[in-house]
Amino acid sequence: MAYKIAQSIKPPEFNSGLLPVLYACSGGLLLGDSIMDSKQCSQCKEQKYLTEFYERTDQAGFRSMCKKCFLSNCTQRKTKNMHKINAKVKLRTELLAGRISPSQRCQSCGKAKKVDGHHPDYNMPLAVLWLCRSCHMKLHRIIRLCSIIDCNNKHRSKGLCSTHYQRQYRLLRKAKQYLVLQVNTECDAASVLHKACVA
Repeated sequence: MAYKIAQSIKPPEFNSGLLPVLYACSGGLLLGDSIMDSKQCSQCKEQKYLTEFYERTDQAGFRSMCKKCFLSNCTQRKTKNMHKINAKVKLRTELLAGRISPSQRCQSCGKAKKVDGHHPDYNMPLAVLWLCRSCHMKLHRIIRLCSIIDCNNKHRSKGLCSTHYQRQYRLLRKAKQYLVLQVNTECDAASVLHKACVA
């Protein structure tokens, strides 16, 4: 992308630490904006103004994704987890209506504390375990571990940590390659047999 410094228009005053103002000839930043007022989106990789990014609430600065990509990700995540959202809404509705009441004690440690509803199975939204916050978090830490015995790594996908997931993926890939090779060999043998029968 070609840039030119506009000499006829004076840019606004900037702090001494900012870079000089550059103007885009085509498809870049608008006239008069500094490079420091823009950021690259981590998702779409486009250079955009800071006004097109949400500010972070937990720390200073802006999110890494632009508003458009961020909303797209939120929509995808919501669609993917709709069964979880529906189960939580159904439980909350039943609680507010008074048709079910939470246990006054944690079903794990037995202490009389404020309890959370934990869904072991989201297909049964009203079958919940009433756990105190600390027991609930302990349970989720255990659930997030790799499903291989004696492996205490956090799971990456399908209940397996990165190491075991890669091993399983390699084994599956080798099995697929073997099956493809075997099918190709059988097809070649069948075609040779077919040619011999025809001749």
